[in-house]
Amino acid sequence: MKLSRSDVVPLRAIIAGGAVGVLTSGALVLSRGTVRRALTLVVLTGGLACSDEASTPALVARDSLGIRLIRAASDGERLSLSPLPFSAELPEFGDILDVAMTTSGLLVVLDPLGPSVVVLDSTGAEQTRFGRDGEGPGEFRAAGLTGLVLVGDTIIVPDAFNQRVTFFDLEGRLMREFAMSSGDGFTLDWHSHPDRGLIYRRMSFPQRLETVGMLGSDLRVVQDLTHLSLPPEAGPLTPLPAWCVLPDGQLVSARTDRYRVTVTDDGTPTAVLSGDVGDRPFGDAELAHLHELVRESLAQRMQAEVDLQLVRGMIAQMVLPEEAPRLGGVVCSEAGEVWVQHALPVLELGPGVIRVGSPEAWRSPVWDVFDVGGSRVRRVLLPEKAHITRVTRDVVVGFTTDEYDRKIPARWSHP
Repeated sequence: MKLSRSDVVPLRAIIAGGAVGVLTSGALVLSRGTVRRALTLVVLTGGLACSDEASTPALVARDSLGIRLIRAASDGERLSLSPLPFSAELPEFGDILDVAMTTSGLLVVLDPLGPSVVVLDSTGAEQTRFGRDGEGPGEFRAAGLTGLVLVGDTIIVPDAFNQRVTFFDLEGRLMREFAMSSGDGFTLDWHSHPDRGLIYRRMSFPQRLETVGMLGSDLRVVQDLTHLSLPPEAGPLTPLPAWCVLPDGQLVSARTDRYRVTVTDDGTPTAVLSGDVGDRPFGDAELAHLHELVRESLAQRMQAEVDLQLVRGMIAQMVLPEEAPRLGGVVCSEAGEVWVQHALPVLELGPGVIRVGSPEAWRSPVWDVFDVGGSRVRRVLLPEKAHITRVTRDVVVGFTTDEYDRKIPARWSHP
């Protein structure tokens, strides 16, 4: 169904304004021009939702524009991912920022403390390692690395500090590079785009998504992120954008303090994904817990007891959210699914949450996996201290953190 601009704009306003709501018994359907009648209808009938499968419950509806409203049920079966061990001894890593997998099963690991890119074969043995700290050809600055992009057998490493994007083959040979000016903000969160080459987030005001050709030409703004209403000032637990690109080019975007994920096709909404994670107000108990986390973090750094007055002074200068995080992030799979990670309650967080600008400390092991086309939802439980970076058609890849806080590449069987 092709939508006209006059049809789309009111719905986008509804979605951005938070008017797409959910009742416990079903999904709330808001038709253009009939919001009040739709609300009354849902209250009286219990919603228009149905379950696709008893073992993978999802509440599904369509609004009058054909947009799918898919809600994950809170009582779904939890599927645990089974680890796929490596037969060879893994090399040591200083840190791990990103892990990707080639079609032939090679793992490509970005280590920001090298800084280096490490290619592992299917057994886990190191095949090649390249890159070093610097500003010359094939060199990186750790402060500018946010991830890597894998297109076929080409490894693409964006470096915001050096303001360039470098292309390597699997042997580590430098193929080409092009300059990327920081302009009005650094470029972050790079992904491949099936039609437009590379897509990334520019940390500007407002933040926006842009695409660039594989050779560095045809720079184009795709979408701004004003609909995420991100605050200009950062602090612990500050809402962050979460986004990814589906294989067909559809954009998936959300913000971490709301469980409402929007799927758009060239700016036109096609689906809204939601789930029940409960209210997450940032109240007195959460504030007291944050006080303790700040005290604990300072005590670890200073190797001494910390004056509570100092802690109170630091808290007073922090920008605290009204709502605690609900999401840890989103990942688009090669099969066209959307993986949505839950966030831990504030009272379960550790000192790592004091770090500003990263959701890593509040990520939960629980993921909801949406089949956007089939409206099916599964709930996946990750091992503790495990992080997903890519989901292929057959394997889930990422890394785990051991008891010594070392990060280790990992693979799991696809659920």
